[in-house]
Formats: sequence, C-alpha cells, structure tokens
Amino acid sequence: MRSHPARFFVVPGHEDLTAGEVVVEQHGRFTVVEKQGEERELVERVTHTGLVARCHAILERNEALFKEVNERIQDVSTTLAPDDVPLEFLCECDDPDCVGKVSATRAEYEAIRSVATQFVVLAGHEDPGVEHVVQQTNRFLVVEKEGEAAHEAQEDDPRKT
Repeated sequence: MRSHPARFFVVPGHEDLTAGEVVVEQHGRFTVVEKQGEERELVERVTHTGLVARCHAILERNEALFKEVNERIQDVSTTLAPDDVPLEFLCECDDPDCVGKVSATRAEYEAIRSVATQFVVLAGHEDPGVEHVVQQTNRFLVVEKEGEAAHEAQEDDPRKT
C-alpha cells in the first residue's frame, strides 16, 4: 500500500476532499485516500528525493567498505608478495551485489589509493552519474568521484588522519 507515495490511511470522516484528496478504498476502520494535483506532486517529489538520498548513502557505504577491505588486503600483502605480483582486490564499484575481483599490483593499488576520491573497479562497473574514468587498463578501471560523491569519499577515506 505505502509503496504508492501519494496514498495514505485516514480515519473515516477525516478525508479532506477539498484539499485534493480522492477516496480510493473504504474499510470499516480506515479509508485510503490518494493525494491529487500539487499535493501529489510534492509528496512524490519528496519521497523520490528521500529514496534517492538513501540509495546514494547505501552506495557510498558499500564503496567505503570495499575500500576498507582492500586496505587490509594491501596491508597484509606487504608481508607476502613483491610489489610486481598482481593481487586480487575487491571491485570498489557502488553495486552492493558485486563480488568481482580486480587484479592489481600493490604499487598500482597504492597509486590509486594515494588519491582519496579514486576507486578501482572492473570495466563496465563505472557509474557516470557520480564519477569519471581517469585510467583504463586491460584488468581494471580507475574512477574518480565528482561533486558530493567526491566529498563523501574524502570524508570516508580510511587513510584520512
């Protein structure tokens, strides 16, 4: 029911039909009304904006988590492998279901991580709505966040002192 942002439950008799509400369903204990006109547009705009903001927050947390995991991989790798041996890092894209692995050397990953707004992702995992490609190899892409996403990346940087 609430998946429709312009529909609300009200107590019978409390409908405001003069304010652009239309009765959609009537039940004994409640009535379902739907906003119309300007009120509907406002409710849908606010709901959409809230959902978009929540989606962006989830994506940012996902990217930050993968970056943190990759930091730990990089830390452990300093005791195991020479700099020129490729390691498997997690794709740092904003897809919460992505489990892709990126093959990069410690030196490559360190160069990417030296810029807080840069992330290593698999080809095709870039999100042009919040980032642009700054480097492309046959194994991975390096993307750089823009605007608010760049600010969030700097704030969430695990290397920030």
